[in-house]
Amino acid sequence: IVQVVQPSANPNLLLVKRITRINGSTTNGSVNLAGYDPDAAYPYDDNVIEPSLAPDPPTYPKADTDKWPGTTGASSSTFLLGTRNGGQAKPGDEVEYTIYFLSAGTNPANSAQICDRVPTFQTFVPNAFSADPDAPSGGVGASRGILVQYNGQTLSYTNDADGDTAAFYPPGTTLPAVCGGVLTDNPTGAVVVNLGTGATSNGSTNLGGTVPNATAPGTPATSFGFVRFRAKVK
Repeated sequence: IVQVVQPSANPNLLLVKRITRINGSTTNGSVNLAGYDPDAAYPYDDNVIEPSLAPDPPTYPKADTDKWPGTTGASSSTFLLGTRNGGQAKPGDEVEYTIYFLSAGTNPANSAQICDRVPTFQTFVPNAFSADPDAPSGGVGASRGILVQYNGQTLSYTNDADGDTAAFYPPGTTLPAVCGGVLTDNPTGAVVVNLGTGATSNGSTNLGGTVPNATAPGTPATSFGFVRFRAKVK
């Protein structure tokens, strides 16, 4: 489940989730995990405006977009990489999930947050990105299992609710409001990232910042990015 909070006039924070690696590889048998895999039934993962589909509540509640970076119509993309179906996975396999985001409204998305619950029958990998450059203000020496690309930088974030703007909420802990549903129902854990300028740490305040709206594909660089984590199949 992926949800966002965006209390401003005419914001539109769009999300696309894909599987991008299994066991560190961009192939899984015959399945290519590094290609572009648009869904014809989902209007938000390409740069084709489909007015017949979006906005059309409740199934397609948000306006469509043509401002994803590196994306040509519905035929190719160098940004929205990954697949919707990663093929077969067995116990012990490590699956990488990437959630792409784009502020595509006519105004910035304020209080922007992403919450993604770890899939059933999988466990969060706490040190998946500990070797990657670390985001500022995270705990020294802490494991880093969250990767965020934003404003031209790709940085790893600690799992703890410390000084950086991302955290992993372990199974059994109460989730923040952005995760929706029953917040005390957390059997698998969840990744929460506060996005944008002015975002607070994932501690007691836990507030998202402002993500400017895109004026063209890839412009500004602060209008898009991705959140990534890995989980191991039980």
